[in-house]
Amino acid sequence: MSSVETRPLEEVRLVQTAVDAWSISGCLTFETVGRLVAKMPSPEAGTDIQFDLAGLTRVDSAGIALMIEWMRRARVAQHLVHWCEVPETVLRLIRVMGIGDLMVSRSRA
Repeated sequence: MSSVETRPLEEVRLVQTAVDAWSISGCLTFETVGRLVAKMPSPEAGTDIQFDLAGLTRVDSAGIALMIEWMRRARVAQHLVHWCEVPETVLRLIRVMGIGDLMVSRSRA
């Protein structure tokens, strides 16, 4: 009889923290991004979207792809996306992928 190692289900949470601000926490990975693809926040017209990423514990290329997709959708809807409290591990992944310029977010005035 062989034993099979199982990994606990990875969790990701998207929580609205203000009218135009959300927090993403947990694992933003291949296993979890499918739960968030269609849940991109839709703020009122003319407002920007702010995401606090301080609670992320793990991110892979699928998580970065979701972030890029949300930025694309926001641009189509004429919103800007601001990434706040970006963990160093996410910044390193963005640099390795060579998409630092794409992910630049201007600070809010």
